[in-house]
Amino acid sequence: KVPKDEFLISLFVYAGLLIYGVIHVYDAREAIEYVAHFQLIEGWSFIGHKMDASSYSWHMISIFYEDYYWILLLHIILCEICRATKPEFVTYLQIAISIGFMLYAYRIKTCIIVLGQIIPFFFIATIVNSSAWLWFIGFLWLIVLTLFRFTFFIANYDFIEYHDLLSIVAWNILKFMSFMLDRKNVRDPLEQLKFNFVNYCGYMLYFPTMVHGPILVYDRYKCCMDNDGKPKKPLPERILCLVIGIGKLVALFFMVRFTLHFIYVFQLQVNSDAVNNLNIGGLYGFGFLTILYLYFYCILCYGVGRAVSLFDGMDTPPQSKCIATLNTCTSVCKNVDPGLFEFSYNYIYSALCREESNIFRKIFATFVMCLLTFTFSGVHLYLIFWALLIFSCVMLEKLVKIAFTSNYFSSTIGECLSKNNQGRLHRFAIGQIYIPFAISLIFLLSDTDIGMRFIHATYAENPLHYLTLTVWTYAMAHLSDFISERKDKNSNRKFTRQMSKDFV
Repeated sequence: KVPKDEFLISLFVYAGLLIYGVIHVYDAREAIEYVAHFQLIEGWSFIGHKMDASSYSWHMISIFYEDYYWILLLHIILCEICRATKPEFVTYLQIAISIGFMLYAYRIKTCIIVLGQIIPFFFIATIVNSSAWLWFIGFLWLIVLTLFRFTFFIANYDFIEYHDLLSIVAWNILKFMSFMLDRKNVRDPLEQLKFNFVNYCGYMLYFPTMVHGPILVYDRYKCCMDNDGKPKKPLPERILCLVIGIGKLVALFFMVRFTLHFIYVFQLQVNSDAVNNLNIGGLYGFGFLTILYLYFYCILCYGVGRAVSLFDGMDTPPQSKCIATLNTCTSVCKNVDPGLFEFSYNYIYSALCREESNIFRKIFATFVMCLLTFTFSGVHLYLIFWALLIFSCVMLEKLVKIAFTSNYFSSTIGECLSKNNQGRLHRFAIGQIYIPFAISLIFLLSDTDIGMRFIHATYAENPLHYLTLTVWTYAMAHLSDFISERKDKNSNRKFTRQMSKDFV
C-alpha cells in the first residue's frame, strides 16, 4: 500500500521532472525549425506556427479516414439495415463492402493480391489440418511480407496504397492463424458451423479493422453471430456508444494536431541532428513524449475499428492504456496493443507452456513471442535492438518477481523489512529494469542512432543522468501502484453493490 504523503511527494517529483523535460523540448522548437525547415508544414493560421507532420504513420491514418469515412458510414448503415431485415446476409454484405472498397480505392492488382492470399489460405489449411503446417504457412507469408517491404515489389505503386496493402496482408496473416487454430480445436458441432468459408472471408475482410486494426481473434469476431446475428444491446444504446467513442477520437485527433504546433516530437524521431542539439532535460522530455504519442497513436489507429466493432456486436479487445501509468515491462506489453498481445499469448505462449511449466520452457515461449512480434513488425536493425531489449527486460523482471516471492526472501529480507519497505525495494528494482525497457521503445519509434544516444546519455555520460531516471521511475512506480489500488477499490465497491442487488 502506498502512503498518501509518499504518493504526493512522488506526484510532485514525477510532474516536476516531466514538466522540466517538456519545457526544454518546447524551447528547442526554433532550433529544430532551423534544422528541419522544409520538413515542417504550415499549421493552423490562427496559431502562427509551423506544424510537425514528419510521421508517415499518423499521416496514413489521417488520409485514410479523410478519404474513406463515408465508406465506413455506409458499412454501419447498410449492415444495421441488413441485421434488422435479413441478419443471415450480414456477412455477405460485409464481404461485398470490403471488396467494393478495394476496387474503388486501389487498383485491381491489389484486390487480386489480397484475395489471392485469403482464398488459398482456407483450402490449403482445410487439407493439412495440422498446427505445425498452419504455422509453416503463416511463416511463409511472413517471409513474403518481408520481401514486399524490402523490394517495393510492384513498380509504379502509389506509396499510400502500398502501405495499406502491407497492412492488410500483415493483419490477414494473424487473422488466418486465429481462425484456423480455433477451428482445429473446436469440438462443439454447433460451434463448428461458425467456421465455414463465408464467415472466414467476412472475418478476414471485415472493413473497419481490415487496414488499421486492431487484430480481433476469431473468438471475439464470432460473437456477432450469436443471438441470430443481432447485437445484445439495443440500437439507441449502441448509437450513443458509437457517437461518444468517435467523438472522443476526433477530440484527441485535434488535440494532438494542436500540440504538434509547439512540440516537434515526430521531427525529433527522424532527425538525429535535432536530437543531438537537445540538452539532457530535453532529451528525456523527448523520450517521454515519444512514448506518450505512441499511446495516442494506438488509441487513434485502433479506435475507429474498435468503436464500429462494438457497434456491430463484437467483443473487442480493451483499449490501450497510457504507458505513463504502467511501471512494469509486462504491463506495458499487455496494454499497449492488447489485441496483438492476446493473439501472441493465446496462440504462442499458451501453446508452448502452461502455468506449471518450468522456467526454461516459459523463457522459450516468451522468446518466440518476441520473435513473432519482431518479424511481424519488420526485419530492421533498430527492431533487433528493440526486440532484444524487450526480451531481456521481461526476463529480468521475471527473475525479480521470482526473487521477491521466494521462501529465501521471505525468511531473510522479508523478516527485516515491513510490507511498505518491501514494496519500496520492489519498486526500486523494477525501476532499474524499466529504464532500458523505455529506451527499447525509443529504438522502435525512432532509429538506431537516436536509441544509442539515449543509452550513451543514461549509462556513459554522467551518473546524475542515471540517478535522475531512477528517481523518476521510482516516483512513477508509486503513482502506478496508487492508481491500481484506487481501481481495485472501485472494482470491489461495484462488485459489492452488484452482489447486494443480486442478493435482494
